[in-house]
Amino acid sequence: MCRVLGADYKKRLSEMGCMSDDDVDMDRLYKEMDLLDVTINSNYKKLKDVGSELFLEWGRADTLLKNMLKFSYVISVHDSTTPAEIDEPHFLDTLWVKKARTELDDRRKDAKKEYQKQKEKLKGMIHESRLTYDFVGFNPKEKVDPKNYYQETCKVLKQIEKIRELSVSRKEMVYRMERVQMAIAQNKLPTPKIRGIPFVL
Repeated sequence: MCRVLGADYKKRLSEMGCMSDDDVDMDRLYKEMDLLDVTINSNYKKLKDVGSELFLEWGRADTLLKNMLKFSYVISVHDSTTPAEIDEPHFLDTLWVKKARTELDDRRKDAKKEYQKQKEKLKGMIHESRLTYDFVGFNPKEKVDPKNYYQETCKVLKQIEKIRELSVSRKEMVYRMERVQMAIAQNKLPTPKIRGIPFVL
């Protein structure tokens, strides 16, 4: 138990007032084992939960394998079914659980930065195009759950692409109108016939 928690076995005995393995109060030993067991199960569950979310963030950010391997203990816990399968030193260490949580928080901070960057870009494009947020389907005041920054960024990118396509269509329309006006001004506009009736564009 001490091994997977990264705890010092001899120090634990000393804290219990025992000088050696032979000098152990069995009642206190069982209580200590119960405490360690509770800690193991608690840390295992926390790492399971953090691991599932961390795998999603890693996948979304195309995280390099070498960076993921720095958290090999998270991968081991994620792939296991019970705490009993974990026997490597420190793999269920409370400090290592916090380290994994920090990694998850950092990945979400990166996702938030990317979302805010694209959000500001979208707002600028809407303003320049003289469109409205409602027309684009964008609410700049909407609060985003930290778990959903990636999905929301994807939505914003689609809205940006929509505005770009609309901008291209507008430019083409303006260009055609300018050509028509120029042709009219120069009296060079063709006069096609539709069913024998002269028709001027």
